[in-house]
Amino acid sequence: MIKRILAIILAAVICVLPLASCGGVKGSKGFTYRSNGDGTCVLVNAGTNKDRDVIIPEKSPDGDVVVAIGNGAFYKNLNIESLTIPGTVKTIESGAFALAQLLVTVTFTGSGLETIESSAFEACYNLTSITIPETVNTIGDYAFRICTVLTDVTVLSNTVTFGENVFNGCKKLENVNLGGTVSIGSGTFSDCVALKEIVLPNTVRTLGKYAFSGCTALESITLSNALTIVNDWMFESCTSLKSVVVPAGVEKIGYYTFANCTGLEAITIPSTVALIDENAFYNCTAISTVTIDRNPNLVIESGNALLGIE
Repeated sequence: MIKRILAIILAAVICVLPLASCGGVKGSKGFTYRSNGDGTCVLVNAGTNKDRDVIIPEKSPDGDVVVAIGNGAFYKNLNIESLTIPGTVKTIESGAFALAQLLVTVTFTGSGLETIESSAFEACYNLTSITIPETVNTIGDYAFRICTVLTDVTVLSNTVTFGENVFNGCKKLENVNLGGTVSIGSGTFSDCVALKEIVLPNTVRTLGKYAFSGCTALESITLSNALTIVNDWMFESCTSLKSVVVPAGVEKIGYYTFANCTGLEAITIPSTVALIDENAFYNCTAISTVTIDRNPNLVIESGNALLGIE
């Protein structure tokens, strides 16, 4: 009988001390939470946590499911080097990890994340790669802006929409797999000066202005067949770009779209294009081959004399 009592006491002690192994908080500790009052909560800030390897728990110490990482929760955190985010988290709010300057790796476990809000990982200067989970549908403005050693981006989602300037200034970004991306906002890849090739899947229906502006190493671009507009300033100053095939279905080549693409030698324009806007090919001094299936209603605005088809 005494042995049985001692066994029960010992089991209780074991369960109290390593809480993570007894159905309690699994993951890093010391964070501050805000309950939503419905069995879920938001991780508000790092609290007393100083871990280098941070594992966001699925539940708070009170048993609420962690569904969001709050605005600026780890802003300017100088401790985190690796981060693991569970599938319970649906939203990473604005600036949650902005300027977490030592952060190198981010791992998503499970499949619940839906939204990465604006500036969520902006200026994480040591972040090297990111894989966007298949459940994500929205990535906000500036989400990964000036992550200056980021080299690889993989999108697993088939429904994701990128906001503006998401990867602007990621100067070492070389490899991009866009999965089933639906929309790419203005300036999303602008000034990604190491990017040499981009393939836009046919799921991409819209490309914002300046989307690839200043990508000076970009040599090859495959445009989506779903596009109807090649937007203003989209490839401005892509000085290494040598040839472009505009897909059938595009109706407009925008204002200054290929301006200052001084290496551009060949362009193919389909019959669906009804407007080549002002200065679309401004200062494209190397153009020597223009293949055009001319639309009888084609309007060519001023500043495109280098095409030789005015």
